Amino acid sequence: ECKRKLKTNNLIRELFTSEYWRKTVCLWTMWFCFSMVYNGTTFILPLVGAALNKNQTEEDGIKYEDLYISTCGEIPSLLMSFWMVEHPYFGRRNTMIIFYVLTAIASFCTHLYPEKYMFFIFLSKFFIQTAHFMFYLVAAELYKTNLRATAMGSASGFAKLGGILMPWVVFQFAGEPTMPFVIFGMVMVIGTIAIILLPGGDTRGKDLDANDQPENSSTMAKML
Repeated sequence: ECKRKLKTNNLIRELFTSEYWRKTVCLWTMWFCFSMVYNGTTFILPLVGAALNKNQTEEDGIKYEDLYISTCGEIPSLLMSFWMVEHPYFGRRNTMIIFYVLTAIASFCTHLYPEKYMFFIFLSKFFIQTAHFMFYLVAAELYKTNLRATAMGSASGFAKLGGILMPWVVFQFAGEPTMPFVIFGMVMVIGTIAIILLPGGDTRGKDLDANDQPENSSTMAKML
């Protein structure tokens, strides 16, 4: 049991060695940004609908069809990601950059054109989910075998912090129902920067076994 805990601690520490710390920070940041914006967009949708539908009561403004329409934007994102993931002009990195930028634009437009909020929220859900499908591939392809599960698990755990902070951001602008989308747009810009700074280049077609060369495991051997 002690050896297992020691090994786990060493794996976590290895995420922040000179070889991996930039990858880890960038991966955590882009995953955090996704969680805050995706969950925030879903969470705030009924509140925006209630605030903008002036001819209805607050309860009438919360429509299940709004949630249904916005969720439908995630269905074509699956097909889009299948096509782009192995495309030579897009791959993983470019797809994430493009769709993070598009999500930021859609978020800003939701605030600028509130009368068309459902259209831009639909686009936002489509864009951000397309980018999200690349996360698991990138995380797996950036790390060597014994670090992949730890890297993905830690990034997914850190993303939960975005979901925890999201309601605080939303309710800070109770009088301006679409203002949180400005924050969401800024968060996506930060996420885009993290993707651009992510070391290793695009991982499309990369041999995963290349991450398991003996020289790459020397750091772990020293730590043990």
